[in-house]
Amino acid sequence: MPFQVRPRLGKHFFTPASGMSLADLKKSCDFLAIRTDGFLDKSEFMRAIGERRGDACVSCGEDFAPGEELRVTACGHFGHEQCLIDWCCKSSTERGGAPICWSCRRDPFTRPAEADKVEQANVAAGRKRARGE
Repeated sequence: MPFQVRPRLGKHFFTPASGMSLADLKKSCDFLAIRTDGFLDKSEFMRAIGERRGDACVSCGEDFAPGEELRVTACGHFGHEQCLIDWCCKSSTERGGAPICWSCRRDPFTRPAEADKVEQANVAAGRKRARGE
C-alpha cells in the first residue's frame, strides 16, 4: 500500500449529541460543515449533528457506544478504526491508487474546501449574534 492509513484518520470519542455542551455542539457543526447561523437552541444543533454524523459506523453499520474511540475521515465520516482501515485498503487496491470515500466519493484524507467556508460563516454569524445584530 503506497500510504499509511491510520495516521491520516482523525481520532474521535463518540458522545451522543444529547450529552454534548453547546460549545462542543458548535465545534462539531463546524467540523461537519453544518451551517448554524439560523439555529436558535441546543436541540437544533443536536438534530443537525445526528443527521450528519449518525450513531453508527458508516462501514459496518454497528451502533457506537458512548465513549467508544472512533476514527473520522477528513471529509467528516465516522467509523470504527479497523472498518475504515479495511475500507481504505480495499478501495485503494480496487482503484489502483488512493482511496475514495464510500459516502461522498471524495478523498477521505483531504478536508473539503466548503467545510472551511461553512466554518468561517458560522464564526461570522456567532459574532453578529454576540453583538446583537
